[in-house]
Amino acid sequence: MKKLTTLLFVLLVSSSLCFSQKAVVKGIITDTLIKENLKHAVISLLKNNDSILYRFTRSDDKGNFNLSNLSAGNYVLIVSYPTYADYTDKIVITENSTLDL
Repeated sequence: MKKLTTLLFVLLVSSSLCFSQKAVVKGIITDTLIKENLKHAVISLLKNNDSILYRFTRSDDKGNFNLSNLSAGNYVLIVSYPTYADYTDKIVITENSTLDL
């Protein structure tokens, strides 16, 4: 009976962690000089404290990108595109937030 109670407790705790919402970073990559969205740009999110790659994605054909299920913390956002200089920015992500760039 004790093992069953322990198992039930572990299942309840783990299920609540699975359903917790996470943060989202989304946006559109645009060349502001020629007013054109940049398709297939690489958007990387690195941990601020050790510069380890946390997540990355590419922008779609309209320049949109979306990074979801992110944990709260301090990050460095890097946008790379051929023939353009890299764009970097430090961002702070809080739990259950949506950061629209």
